[in-house]
Amino acid sequence: MKTIFRILGVPPLNLYDATASDLADSFTSSPDFTPYRALPVDERLFDPATAREPVVPTPSPRMDDPKVIRELEKARTP
Repeated sequence: MKTIFRILGVPPLNLYDATASDLADSFTSSPDFTPYRALPVDERLFDPATAREPVVPTPSPRMDDPKVIRELEKARTP
């Protein structure tokens, strides 16, 4: 946010914005128009073949269901 405020010339809204890190070091004064070259996918990190197969979802308990909360509490107490 601090970088956006500085670009727009807007003062910080609060102390957190004023003391936040600035991203100005991430930018240069002249742009680099060299085309981006993507690296091939490392299958140790991400396997596209398995990403297409959906995982069978495990049904979760209804939120704030008193019956489920009681059952979980009973299972937790010794």
